Amino acid sequence: MSKIKEMTLIALLSAILTISKEILAFLPNIELVSFLLILFGRHFKLTHSLLIATIFCFLQIVLYGFGDWSIMYFIMWNGLVMISFYTKNIFKN
Repeated sequence: MSKIKEMTLIALLSAILTISKEILAFLPNIELVSFLLILFGRHFKLTHSLLIATIFCFLQIVLYGFGDWSIMYFIMWNGLVMISFYTKNIFKN
């Protein structure tokens, strides 16, 4: 895959994460971000998935400002991606 396609895919998937979080914010207990990041971690390269999660975290800081939760977002979302990436061979079937 060319570099331009990779960059476009990463940007688009980061935007989809942000938009899905904002659209479903008014509904209680419905959150697609974790589900989508698990899918991205299982389907894409680790570097691409980590970039998607990191860009999503930066977009959250742009929208809501820097707070105590910002650092934990970087740890939590990137950790979720790494866990789903490294366990994809365990749960193959």
